[in-house]
Amino acid sequence: MKERVTKSVYAFLMVCAMLFVFSFSFNQVAHAKSITLTNWHSNASTVGYWRSNPKVSFKNLNSSFEISKYLSNAVTAWKDDGKGISSVVTVVPADASIKYYSGTRAELNGIGFSYSATDHGCTRYFSRKKAADANNLTVVMEYFDVSASTQINAPNKQNTTTHEYGHALGWEGHSYTSTDVMWENTHAGKKLSTKEKNHLIEVYKKMR
Repeated sequence: MKERVTKSVYAFLMVCAMLFVFSFSFNQVAHAKSITLTNWHSNASTVGYWRSNPKVSFKNLNSSFEISKYLSNAVTAWKDDGKGISSVVTVVPADASIKYYSGTRAELNGIGFSYSATDHGCTRYFSRKKAADANNLTVVMEYFDVSASTQINAPNKQNTTTHEYGHALGWEGHSYTSTDVMWENTHAGKKLSTKEKNHLIEVYKKMR
């Protein structure tokens, strides 16, 4: 009888220990990493990042609009001489986590984008997950699969491409400043401002 009681007590203690470990582990998983961001410049409550430097491929749906030079310039602008967000253009779509397209509104809508008559560019987030809470107000998302596009009749194809590529790199929402590339309307900015770049740079530095 004494032996059976001892074994029962031992089993009970083991169950309690297991429950404690499970509870602790679950608590760690349930509470996402928290970070403080001081360079917030978006009107949205979400920002994203890539864990490793993303590769981007491109496809021209219309032979009259070659997107490659605009995309290359966008990659360079966001990289900012190595001080910004690094990414690289690849000619192999299977290697790319970001896909970039160019074409008419009908062509782009035909492959799944949702262009209205006034849209110049669009970005779609296919796969992302919450990675952290920021300032207890905003959420940081980790990206896995994104596509973006520039419409053939965009009035400023370079700024539109740089703008949409910013979304693909992690900028969700838009700038408050009308002269910024990441402003939501005409994308009037001629080049990315320091504050626009810092909005993403800080996230990348703290999440990697």
